[in-house]
Amino acid sequence: IFTFFGLLSSFLAWKYHREQKKIYALSYVLSSLVGLYAMYSYLFILAATTLWWLYMAATSKVYRSRQLVIFLLVHTAILFGFGFWLKNFLYRIVLGKFSLYGLNRSPTAQRVDNLVGLVLEKIVWLSPRASVSYWALVIKLWSIALLFWSGLTFFGRRLLQFSKFKELLFLAFLFLIPFSFYLISPLSSPYITIYYRHLLFLTIPFAVLLSWVISGIEWKKAATVFVIFTLSLVPNISEITGDDSLWDSHFMVRDMGQFVSENYRRVDLVIVIVAFGR
Repeated sequence: IFTFFGLLSSFLAWKYHREQKKIYALSYVLSSLVGLYAMYSYLFILAATTLWWLYMAATSKVYRSRQLVIFLLVHTAILFGFGFWLKNFLYRIVLGKFSLYGLNRSPTAQRVDNLVGLVLEKIVWLSPRASVSYWALVIKLWSIALLFWSGLTFFGRRLLQFSKFKELLFLAFLFLIPFSFYLISPLSSPYITIYYRHLLFLTIPFAVLLSWVISGIEWKKAATVFVIFTLSLVPNISEITGDDSLWDSHFMVRDMGQFVSENYRRVDLVIVIVAFGR
């Protein structure tokens, strides 16, 4: 749900700067508040739209002071609207630095060294499992090669007469700003199986850019790229919609607990190999 409201607020921010209608600014505030209350991860999206709004106001050639005042009013309204839950949010951040009853709330796992490449891959080919078939890897390789080729073809033809710089910059803001803030946050540590779920919003600017690129090449070549790219998604879709209990050991915790409850004797020693944080 936070991804949906991230998309909605991004659209409203873009529409406001195109048409300068107050209804878009008000709707942006409301959609941002819903996204914040839905999930804290919305802060990554809000950072992108906030910086984009600030950039547009600071570079405005008409009524720059007025645009900056509107920027402050809009985002101050978001801050006050979230004020009802701000105390709880700050408590969550502060208490996360301390241990309660010997348990740490903050993730203790170290970030992987290929985190950037991993997240970029999982944005497209999301999979909860670490291993995939070699056929899936072959199709993925060709998909990357064709997408790269399509991008070169698209931008190579339009680089000199490119008239969509502002649109491309907006997509860059929506992609790079949330990604950057995520990398420096504690959520980028592998504390759960799909710990990069906080960046699901990045699939939206990626999909827009991908469709933009494919639509700019010849239809036969575009069809080839689309078919191979779609085939590369099939193994991941089947894994996402499959039964995780067949391979994920966390699904066996309940069964282990039932076994211990039914067979435990006072002289038994129970060793737990999986530790949970609070």
